[in-house]
Amino acid sequence: MGVPPEQTGVASGMNANIRTIGGSIGAAVMSSIVIPGVRAGGTPRESGYTHGFALLPVAAIAAAIAAFFVLGTLRSPTTITKATLPHAEFGIVAAGTLVGDESE
Repeated sequence: MGVPPEQTGVASGMNANIRTIGGSIGAAVMSSIVIPGVRAGGTPRESGYTHGFALLPVAAIAAAIAAFFVLGTLRSPTTITKATLPHAEFGIVAAGTLVGDESE
């Protein structure tokens, strides 16, 4: 899905944040699967990695199913004109005017 040109920076920032959070969660889950099989010498067993990588297709299928439901709930894009959003840039500023409010 595309975003309006004036919100490209916000979309890029959210994309980077979500990717970082996903990578952190993925590393934590993989670590929690591998670490319980640590040998006395401190090295993990191969079975921990096997179980961790076996979980990946299951997670990918679950993500695909979730994406299918999310995409099914999206609304069709509406035509936005300058008359309806006189100050769209304020919608991305935390203390700015909400979209649709007339401050001037």
